[in-house]
Amino acid sequence: GTETRDCVSLTADSEDLELITAIRAGSRDAFAMLVTKYQTKVRTYCYSVLLDRNAAEDAAQEVFLKVHQRLNSFREESLFSTWLYRMAVNHCRDVFRRNKRFRAASWEQMSVSKQDAVSMATESLSQEFVFESRDLIKKLFVHLLPEHREVLCLRDVHDLSYEQIAETMNCSLDSVKGRIKRARAELLSLSRQLFSSDDKSPFMQRGEK
Repeated sequence: GTETRDCVSLTADSEDLELITAIRAGSRDAFAMLVTKYQTKVRTYCYSVLLDRNAAEDAAQEVFLKVHQRLNSFREESLFSTWLYRMAVNHCRDVFRRNKRFRAASWEQMSVSKQDAVSMATESLSQEFVFESRDLIKKLFVHLLPEHREVLCLRDVHDLSYEQIAETMNCSLDSVKGRIKRARAELLSLSRQLFSSDDKSPFMQRGEK
């Protein structure tokens, strides 16, 4: 439940603050521990948004380099994990702006490697949708608008609360809710493009928890 999740978050944050204190005191081991703790989450997020394994690996490394360089600017007014996600979100946006090849590909251009790259990201989406085809949702996720992949990854893959997403993306709570609603609507719309009007959509949305 929510209370259990909050308790886990507080425990994790306490551990993070201890590591951060040690890092600021010059401990390389503490920074290595922090990277080990969060590298999978950061890498998964970068995969979800960039849809390119090599680019995501590079992006994750660059995110942690920025974390090391800017750790003194972390004021402990929010969870470290939220601050870290904000760093990852902003970095991936910069990558998109710098490189046009990360634009969504056409259906015909979609490659097996891209489907593999988003497999981890789409795994947890089953919490929100009932899918008849796992392969189909991977294809659909690839073709979501980048900003929709971004918000669905934070919500449905990393299980951030609306409040955490708002803080991460530096926007209002209503804006977060609107983006998530539009992102899920886009998933439904993409699925329906593959079927005639007489066919049932390949998945249906569950009610928001």
